[in-house]
Amino acid sequence: MKVPADAFGFGDLAVIGGADLVGQECLEGDCAVPVFAGGDAAACGGQGVAPFVDVGPQSTHGPSIACAAALGLVAGVAGGPARYEPGGLVRRDAVASVLLRTLEHLGADVPPAPASPRFGDLDGNVHADAIERLAAAGILQGRSGNAYEPRAAVRRHQLATLLVAALDHLTGQPWRAAVPPPYADVSGVHAGAIATATERGLLMGTSDGRFRPAAGTRRDQLASVMMRLVQGFEVD
Repeated sequence: MKVPADAFGFGDLAVIGGADLVGQECLEGDCAVPVFAGGDAAACGGQGVAPFVDVGPQSTHGPSIACAAALGLVAGVAGGPARYEPGGLVRRDAVASVLLRTLEHLGADVPPAPASPRFGDLDGNVHADAIERLAAAGILQGRSGNAYEPRAAVRRHQLATLLVAALDHLTGQPWRAAVPPPYADVSGVHAGAIATATERGLLMGTSDGRFRPAAGTRRDQLASVMMRLVQGFEVD
């Protein structure tokens, strides 16, 4: 899939995930229903409880975080006790590592990083190899020139485009939703990807019929999305 040129372009980060969004436990319409229940712990190396002090047993995304961590897809943050920072926003560099681990878990063949780096703003970044590899596979790209903007947050509409590109790579047969996205606040270059990600069960909107495309993606939400990708692809 050819990712739209502005698929990962960012404007003013102040409008991403304002306090009214980030402070909520979950943005998604069915967020009261965990993706993984306790009965799925065996499929996650026996891990039924997230190994992080800030992810409690009542957390909506807790089972998904536990499973994703057991599979090696996500990790906690550095410093102090084992913390996940579930309410933190996902950065562009970190999402590359999580997605690469997920693709490799599903058996995808992702090419090595090129000898000459594509991006000039990744020196010393621990996620540089994952970013370069996904870019070489055509799954993601930078904003302009040779810049990647690794510290910028990932908006929900951009995550949809990234997920569809990953699905294309996994299947080798691009698949698109037959109907427009069912949200009143979605239009533009990411609309097709949002419709496809919704139809595939990877992303959902809110109970009021919106998708909130410009909102930032939270770390707890990303764990659930990755586990939906794993579960859906393995079922397929």
